[in-house]
Amino acid sequence: MIKYLVCDLDDTLLYKHGESWLFDLTERNKKALRKIKNSGIILCIASGRTYLHGKKILEMFDLLDGALCCGLNGSIYYDNGELVLPKIVKPQDVLDMVEMVEKYPEHYFNMQIQDLGEHRNYYYPNRKPVEKYKKECEDLQIGIWDDTPLKDAVMENLNMEIGKFSITSDSKESSSLLEAVIREKYESEYTITRSGKGYLEITNLEANKGNFIRYIKETYHVSRDEIAVIGDNYNDISMFEESDVVFCMAQADDVVKEKADYVVQDVAECIDMCIQMNKK
Repeated sequence: MIKYLVCDLDDTLLYKHGESWLFDLTERNKKALRKIKNSGIILCIASGRTYLHGKKILEMFDLLDGALCCGLNGSIYYDNGELVLPKIVKPQDVLDMVEMVEKYPEHYFNMQIQDLGEHRNYYYPNRKPVEKYKKECEDLQIGIWDDTPLKDAVMENLNMEIGKFSITSDSKESSSLLEAVIREKYESEYTITRSGKGYLEITNLEANKGNFIRYIKETYHVSRDEIAVIGDNYNDISMFEESDVVFCMAQADDVVKEKADYVVQDVAECIDMCIQMNKK
């Protein structure tokens, strides 16, 4: 029987990485979130975004009771009102990685750091997409923005608890190139994954979604076949490996889909299948 469903956000629960609005939800997915409330399945969120985004969605649909969220790909867990198991990226290493990326100006258009709580800083803080995202976060009261450019912010606070360093590119090819550059020096020290066509994420070596699934299983005594997971990208593979009930979005790369038991069109289809599995 499935007791927990752990869901990714961008390009999984949320439509097109929230291009139109921060919390783009289709009507089918909204209906499914209302349906899961009375199904006996606890919905949890595992995202590259801050845990506050997952928590906000659960609050919006009255699903927060008993639910957990992991933010920044597992750098921090939200568990029933408590923040647990923080994992950081060393500030000096971030500065070193920024210098490495700066050698390839045509292969990135922004970088950002997010601390374990609500703060973030961008390399280019005044780009239009950043301003749009900033306004939406302020409207929803999730996140605190600091317009200090990334490098300056780190150098001013070398004790900053950075949860994630990310690099945004225009293409998968550029993101792959930068991934190779970072891996050459830091593969044994950090978790380095890609999300979306041009989004590279660097977190603590122990920060990944798979460890979040292990935390749920160990803390709440849940077995592999009692926890279902759904995602769409490479940063979701670690949680796929911790469950016997794995769903993947149809638009995912073939490498990611091969790791799944079921390929679905949306989260609504996944939720319906989980409910039916429990009925059987």
